[in-house]
Amino acid sequence: MTHGSEFGGLGHAHGLEQVTTERIERWLRGGVPQVFPRVVLPVLWVICFVMELMSEPLPKCTPTDPGVCGPDEVSTVFLVPLLLLPVLLMCAPLVGCAAGVALSPVACLGASGTASASTFAVHGLLCLLSAVRLNQGVRAQRQEMSRATFSGHAPDRAVQDALHRLRAGTWTGTRTGWNQLALGTAVVLAGGAGGLWTLYESNTADEDAHIARAQTVQGQIVKVSDDGWKLGIRAADRTVEIDTLYPEQYEIGNTVPVLLDPQDPDWARLRAEPTDTTAPLGFAVACLLGAVLLTGRQIRRRRALSAALSPRAQAVEIRVLIEANMAFLLGVEDIEG
Repeated sequence: MTHGSEFGGLGHAHGLEQVTTERIERWLRGGVPQVFPRVVLPVLWVICFVMELMSEPLPKCTPTDPGVCGPDEVSTVFLVPLLLLPVLLMCAPLVGCAAGVALSPVACLGASGTASASTFAVHGLLCLLSAVRLNQGVRAQRQEMSRATFSGHAPDRAVQDALHRLRAGTWTGTRTGWNQLALGTAVVLAGGAGGLWTLYESNTADEDAHIARAQTVQGQIVKVSDDGWKLGIRAADRTVEIDTLYPEQYEIGNTVPVLLDPQDPDWARLRAEPTDTTAPLGFAVACLLGAVLLTGRQIRRRRALSAALSPRAQAVEIRVLIEANMAFLLGVEDIEG
């Protein structure tokens, strides 16, 4: 339900009530301005992340504890929904608010400082209050329309045609209740998640095999690339190029422990910086979340259409378009509930 120029309403299949200005005004008062969950909460979430990035100190990489600068699968799994939360809030405010409440404790525990943790906590609280208000608004609007009385007037021609087309199943997907494009996209995303997970497992196993064979030798930094992300290191009578994510911690002339694989002369790693192979894992989680959300919306859609097409149904979902002082009741081609 939105509070703006377009609104989802109820039009009755067995006779449309005469919509009065007073009823529309009461129905509108039950709505919730969407600018807060769709704009304010996403912007606040971005501010929270910026504050966290500014306050988080850079890790001090050390060969005695490679995990400090190494990959973290758990953080990757939780980081993806945290980054996607603003998109979810803009596309599905109620679901986004629920996700914001669930992710708020995770963000607070992972925050590096009190200030950023406080902003995450405030955001979670606002998501909770917004979710409660959104739910109350939907219930108030449904209750208002449930009190509608039937008049003897025939429905508007556009509404009559919309109801007829819905009942006849001439809209795409109304026979089965499934939107084929959305369902196909969900299947593709689920397949992509499986493929990316397989790639992650393969990359991790390959990296672990190299590390198991590798020998630790001392190397001297002899070159730093212009962009700073590659180090030229002289080790075992040869020079190897190794990527680094923390170039500010290295200078020419420094001696650093290096891992070299005797069976693969092209493979070399800084002992203090294990290679991060979790990128495919993050994308897999994102694809899986997308597939779950699309499938959930399709299940809701199927249930709504099944209820609307039932002979015992008293109402079907339509869209109310407010234009100046007139209300236009239009059939919704893709009912999402």
